Amino acid sequence: MNASVVLNAPVPTLTESGYEGFHYLHTDLHRAPVAFMWWAKTPSGRQSKFVKTWTFYRLDRASNLAKHNGALWVVAVPSQYYRRTTPQVYEWLRKRGHFATCPRLPKGYEWQGPFLYSDLPAPTQEGEWGPVLFRFTPPSTSAGYPIRYVATLEQARPLALQILAQRAATA
Repeated sequence: MNASVVLNAPVPTLTESGYEGFHYLHTDLHRAPVAFMWWAKTPSGRQSKFVKTWTFYRLDRASNLAKHNGALWVVAVPSQYYRRTTPQVYEWLRKRGHFATCPRLPKGYEWQGPFLYSDLPAPTQEGEWGPVLFRFTPPSTSAGYPIRYVATLEQARPLALQILAQRAATA
């Protein structure tokens, strides 16, 4: 089969699959997700309760913040799926098959899919993209306070004192 035929073919959607249920899929829309869903049929051919979803994010969050228009912004950068089209991701997932991507079903049940659940395209130019700032490369240093995970009050107190002292010095 010619690869260009596969990559130019439309990706089957969940609504076209005959799936009648509502399945809520929580995704981070600020990371440009493309999501696929498998659903299972019972031995009698009815739709079962079994579903499996796969989400691929085209953007990742950088660990450093950037200053833009006088404010601190979370920075989004391309992920490993950024340059892959939806048909390319679909074809990769389809080739893996349900044996590699879905849990085992009861005897007689059969997986249907994958079907496109949602697709949000990624930005193609650097700049504001919703509440995040898109950059092709992450900032080398953070324009804001480094994000630290505080486990105890003893660890939080020095950080709070440092922040308050810096604010008092600028006031």
